Amino acid sequence: MYPSVSSLPREHLAEYFLTQQNLELEKWIPILQKQQETLTKEVSFLEQNRRLVTHPVQWDLRWLADQITPEISYLLVGERHGFAEISNAVTQLVLTLRLRYPQRQIFLFTEFLPEGKTWKELKAFEGTRLHDPTWQAADISQIPVVGLEPRFVWDNIELRLSYQNKQDQSCEQLLWGSVEGVRIRNEHWMNTLQQYRQQYPQALFVVYAGGAHLSYLEPYSLGVTLPEEQTLVTTLRPQRYYMGHENQPLVTEFDELTKGRFRDRVLHFTSKEAARIAGFDISIKVPANRP
Repeated sequence: MYPSVSSLPREHLAEYFLTQQNLELEKWIPILQKQQETLTKEVSFLEQNRRLVTHPVQWDLRWLADQITPEISYLLVGERHGFAEISNAVTQLVLTLRLRYPQRQIFLFTEFLPEGKTWKELKAFEGTRLHDPTWQAADISQIPVVGLEPRFVWDNIELRLSYQNKQDQSCEQLLWGSVEGVRIRNEHWMNTLQQYRQQYPQALFVVYAGGAHLSYLEPYSLGVTLPEEQTLVTTLRPQRYYMGHENQPLVTEFDELTKGRFRDRVLHFTSKEAARIAGFDISIKVPANRP
């Protein structure tokens, strides 16, 4: 689908995506609602299948690295965008993985770079600066960084959909954040991963992207598409968000749906069934950088 979309005239892209978005939402909204209902009903099951983690916060990423058993081929690291503490945590994870597995071949794939471009070629680009320390850590650790984002997406990243919502209010959404946009991007990312997998069958592939691309609950996500027994889905979320002098706690959709029953900083499900209900195997709330 990606080549045919990329051949559309720019002025027709929004029309195409708006049509496809309506079709996708009609299909997915009932499924997503059912997932949320299951999650709220299965809180007791999730509690029974969570592993209590009591180590100090400074050990979190080392502990996460220890969960990468030999059969794990894909570590999916989902984030909430725009938080420096999450980017810093991924930087530390990259360094920790290399120390933990000095002999294993590791690749870092990311949506934050376009395909075919190295991070060094884009150092002057505003959108990459937050993640520069991560790419530098990978370079030091001899872990190749591979951009996943199709160039066509990268070159048209600012395009938006305009529509009327159910309350008849005008709304806008980034075109590539729509269900159809994410589907096309994930499909292209999978093709890239498969091409590399043919060349490097034993390597550990770390995929660093927004959580919606990776969760077990999201439409067309990599977490759903990749082999279950070889995949570990983890999410990094800000523990606190500092705005001016106010300290405002952030909660995830998972926290809201489970009514705050899981206050664990590190939440780990030992049952794959529980992980599929929650959307992740491991969730880590990352402490904020103090101003």
